[in-house]
Amino acid sequence: MWSSLNVGRAASAAAAALLLSACSGSATAPPAPASAPPATVAAKPAASADAKPAASAVASAAPKLAIKSAYTTTSATSAPFWMAKETGAFEAEGLDVTLTRATAGSPILAAIESGDVPVSSAGGQEVVDSEVKGSSLVIVGGFGDKLTTSIMTVPSITKPEDLKGKALGVTSFGVVSHLAGLLAIDKLGLTGQVTFVATGGLPETIAAIQSGKVQGGVLSPPQTFEAQKQGLHQLYDLSTGDARLATAIVSTSRRYAAEHPEVVEHFLRAIIRAVHRAYVDKPGTVAALAKYGGISDPDVASQTYDYFANGALWGKDGMPSMDALQQNLYFAAAENVEGAGAFKPQQLVDTSFVQKIQASGLVENLYGRPLPLTL
Repeated sequence: MWSSLNVGRAASAAAAALLLSACSGSATAPPAPASAPPATVAAKPAASADAKPAASAVASAAPKLAIKSAYTTTSATSAPFWMAKETGAFEAEGLDVTLTRATAGSPILAAIESGDVPVSSAGGQEVVDSEVKGSSLVIVGGFGDKLTTSIMTVPSITKPEDLKGKALGVTSFGVVSHLAGLLAIDKLGLTGQVTFVATGGLPETIAAIQSGKVQGGVLSPPQTFEAQKQGLHQLYDLSTGDARLATAIVSTSRRYAAEHPEVVEHFLRAIIRAVHRAYVDKPGTVAALAKYGGISDPDVASQTYDYFANGALWGKDGMPSMDALQQNLYFAAAENVEGAGAFKPQQLVDTSFVQKIQASGLVENLYGRPLPLTL
């Protein structure tokens, strides 16, 4: 059922016929200045767009608005969020963010919806499924839509047929690694012949392979490169295809977005700053990859950085891709998520924050030129 994910769905004609409606909002809205930092925090004097504030400036600044946020994967897709914390981008936008790792799937979705973690990174598929099912969540930013996953197996599995009847580890069910695994086994002609086991995370998947609990796993850098160093075999590399799926997104609840628009805007501004910093500061980003990704091998951290930076895999302007979200909806429909076939990508998102940021000139100032705002 997955063979047409990249170009449409022959297996789901009704879903494949779904036409994208007009994008919400207008990409040509008149320029608007960024809103003042949240609460009573005063904006800082102008400085280089992505520079980390000097310690003295941070210390003397007005109190920041304290909020909790999270990331759900140790894949380098989370690097923009780590860099926002490490470089002071959150602070520059008036936010004191406590950033922690959360469990993908229901735990992070519940935390966002309840307001305990009001604005957070999350996997695109789990948020899409949740919205289709009627949750109050909304996607406000997108920072990755290309699969970076591979099927890594024990050395004895060298060809697709060797995987028949075996088990693959994924982070959780209904998240990106699970989706990628389903796509991969379809491409390999093994649909229905492989079992998936939820491990709880990418490092945990490697541990499950090494313990013999599973015979392979769906991994993304840096864990892909760590697995190779440990002697595991790359059976299939999904990054060589052209599948586009919303993977790294920023989500909040519609209520929080309506009641605290300035917080959402400044959170997104911080991530956009951090993406630029990631592209221009390899040593700093490698350090963040090692710290948050749990990488002890400097070569693996450097290799992971090159993979993402050279592949331009971190989205620069924060705009969610409607084409990628449409593919997420196809997947939801194929997995029998009720109502997914009638949903449009524009129903999943609120792009007003990113459009306002684009109009403010932040992205142009960071990159020295305007970037096309793709909806």
